[in-house]
Amino acid sequence: MKRKSLGFNSMEMVAVAGVMGVAMAVATPSLVKTNQSYKLSSAASQLSQSLQNTRFEAIRRNTTNTIAIDKKNNTIMMLSTTKNSSGQNQVKTSVIPLPSGVVIASLPSTISAPSIVQSAYSNKDTFSDSDYKNLSSNKAATSFTKESSSGSNSGSGSSGSGRNDDDDSQIYQATFTSKGLPATKSGSMADPGIVHWVYMKNVNDDYMAITITSAGSTQVWRYKNNSWITTTQ
Repeated sequence: MKRKSLGFNSMEMVAVAGVMGVAMAVATPSLVKTNQSYKLSSAASQLSQSLQNTRFEAIRRNTTNTIAIDKKNNTIMMLSTTKNSSGQNQVKTSVIPLPSGVVIASLPSTISAPSIVQSAYSNKDTFSDSDYKNLSSNKAATSFTKESSSGSNSGSGSSGSGRNDDDDSQIYQATFTSKGLPATKSGSMADPGIVHWVYMKNVNDDYMAITITSAGSTQVWRYKNNSWITTTQ
């Protein structure tokens, strides 16, 4: 008896290839969306951790320490001030790029700020921080201090004039005192009750928020199903 040959014939191969093509066409958009969601989560966690690292470094060195958020170049810059062999201050910068497709952005009109931000913002006129008082909205991309045009913070920050929270060329700075608490532009401890924030989004217009209280506690939030929920850190 003649044995049957094993394997697929050409028609079967075409059929299998067709099924695989349909499966990939269906699965690819979902995979892309999942990947973009992962990038956004990664960026938010990265910024939250960078804020904490900057805070702990301020405590360890017993001096103020700063992190900068560059909207134009989409990077986080860790600024650490040390003294060189001559006793002069020396600023060391570590640049951390955000994942591709993730940007720091203001919230759209259809999305409200997290409740913790709304509460602090509603009391902004009671705070002594003039830069915080001059925030245009609790939907602004970030509440952190805008770097002055000279490339360094102004000592007084008395007027806050000209602050454009939608300017993508701006660099914003978060400074911590030697005790690891958020500081004002002048370097003094931030008012109790202040909550700073940063909003991020991906190419799918998914939004996340990073908040830090006047006590130095950070939280990461994701906007999902028309509400903000905290994520595990």
